[in-house]
Amino acid sequence: MVCPGRALDKGSNVPPVVGITSPPAQQHSPVLGVERALTALDRAYIEAVVDAGGASVVLAVQDPALAAPLADRLDALVLSGGGDVAPERYGATRHPAVAGVHEGRDAWEVALIDAARERQLPILAICRGLQILNVALGGTLIQHLPEHHGGDPHLVPGRFGAAAHHVAVVAGTRLAKVLDADVVDVNTLHHQALDRVAAELVVSARDQHGLVEAAEHPDEAILGVQWHPELIVRASPHDRLFRWVVDEAAARARGAGR
Repeated sequence: MVCPGRALDKGSNVPPVVGITSPPAQQHSPVLGVERALTALDRAYIEAVVDAGGASVVLAVQDPALAAPLADRLDALVLSGGGDVAPERYGATRHPAVAGVHEGRDAWEVALIDAARERQLPILAICRGLQILNVALGGTLIQHLPEHHGGDPHLVPGRFGAAAHHVAVVAGTRLAKVLDADVVDVNTLHHQALDRVAAELVVSARDQHGLVEAAEHPDEAILGVQWHPELIVRASPHDRLFRWVVDEAAARARGAGR
């Protein structure tokens, strides 16, 4: 019997199931005439996973107690971008520039990270996803980059689909193997970044100023990047990040006999 939400072996046409976290949103309903809560995930994430050979499931913010049973149905986890992580989670006083905080999302994603790690699910963390991963593992964040890097812009929305600067990939890391490159051109859509890197993570890329642009777990299939590969996935080697998480998911499912 085929169990829903599970990948099969190489001979199967059922792809590994990749859960993608989704930002909460508000929108005025022209029919109801009131503001309504939505789940609003950019389809670029979904398409990137599907193009890499996976099947996408959108993980809307909900009760953290549901993270474990949902993780039982997944083969991998993608932590998407979005608003800032609550600074109180890493013991900091909130900076005036902090925006888009949703404490329910923070709690939900921390629970998903814990559940995914318990089940040895591969994790790909993107932008805010890398930041909440770092915080969940005990690290801290720079709350507003313009005050820490001489005003050098890292939030360049006008070039979301194109390279804005380059990052240097650390040799010998998982990221270096996945991208097969030592320098990568990336887009940049963040005003925060990793400050103290969690003890369990290692830095796998930095920008020209030394700012952390990627981090990974040396012993687990966990990889996070500060840029948005889903928006430039057609420009190699960014597509390789999604192929990596899908391939890891498929390998894990095969190893479990599913």
